[in-house]
Amino acid sequence: RTLGRVLRRHNIRRDMVHINLIPLNPTGGFGSGRPSGKANVEAFVKVLEDEFSIKATPRMRRGIDIEAGCGQLKAVVKKKEEAAEQKR
Repeated sequence: RTLGRVLRRHNIRRDMVHINLIPLNPTGGFGSGRPSGKANVEAFVKVLEDEFSIKATPRMRRGIDIEAGCGQLKAVVKKKEEAAEQKR
């Protein structure tokens, strides 16, 4: 709802907005390390569309099997950087 309120407050035309929802892939670098469940994503899309007339599309999760999905590569790079920093 916060996103919808921000767009409304700034008078952004709803017909000019489309939200692409990119799921967080499981990584060790984020809180629970788990993406939102399908039901939560669908509920978020429903709020955007029903309450704010904002179109949203959940995207497919890709690259998980090779740890190259959204968030996974960054977590691997960050872990290597932290290990290198500790060796100094």
